[in-house]
Amino acid sequence: MSEEKLTGRVVVTYGRSIISLMIAQSLGSRGIEISGCDDVNMTVLSFSKFVTSHHIYTSPSDDEEAFIDDLLKIVEDNRPDDDRPYVLIPAFNDAKIIARHKQHFADKITVACPDYEMIDRVNPKDHFAKTAAELNVASPKTWMPSDEQELQQQLEEIEFPVFIKPPDDVGGRGISRVENADQLTAAYRDLVERYPDEQILIQGLAEGVDYCFCGLFDQGELKAQMVYHNLQKFPVEAGPGVVRETVDSERFAEQVQRLMKPLKWNGVAEIDFMWDEKDDSTPLMIEVNPRFWAGL
Repeated sequence: MSEEKLTGRVVVTYGRSIISLMIAQSLGSRGIEISGCDDVNMTVLSFSKFVTSHHIYTSPSDDEEAFIDDLLKIVEDNRPDDDRPYVLIPAFNDAKIIARHKQHFADKITVACPDYEMIDRVNPKDHFAKTAAELNVASPKTWMPSDEQELQQQLEEIEFPVFIKPPDDVGGRGISRVENADQLTAAYRDLVERYPDEQILIQGLAEGVDYCFCGLFDQGELKAQMVYHNLQKFPVEAGPGVVRETVDSERFAEQVQRLMKPLKWNGVAEIDFMWDEKDDSTPLMIEVNPRFWAGL
């Protein structure tokens, strides 16, 4: 097969992120054509030497239907004239939205993200908590009160400190650590006011160090894996890692396969763990992100 036949074309979303830039650099250096897109102009991806075109779509948070319509047009406009592989790569949280509308892309482009039904089992966080419990995955104890009255009943079994969080935050927004019942009640009321239609989670404290498991799956079978932890963040308190160290992944893979195999997960995922780094302990799974990761 000729080199031309092996060359493909991809459309990469969320061009403002370093994730999309790394995708473009990796694929572009292998002779694959890159078209980038975002809901803003002048993104980091638009300045990459590997990107042949950059496009604007409607923000998915403003109008999901218009976002999909715009993305479909971008896909059509960049479609190759020959039979080269043609792939849409959602680079961030738009993966779930695109997965929900995957059928619209079926005859136009290959969409590189898991099916919506898989994602919905682990995202948002309240869905993950239920699925992890069903599949006996090691994770922190989680309470999901339906209202403040149920919260007061659950206080009898909650051991402080705990974290309280909305189910679908990004970058740690909305998460609080509380030390006692009064703080928890106040934080719960605040989150209910800010997120009135969402399930608020209370999660037991997991001691240890953050680890990120990055995997590629084929119908639930783990095909590639890597684990890293952050040595330095920026901003220091809650920012993304800027210095990272890879570690052996086998300790984490057992819990990952316990979750992903029954789901028949297809595609990439980034899975957060907390581990106290004791040889006889099991890392606790915190959440699953159905997308590429910041340390790509």
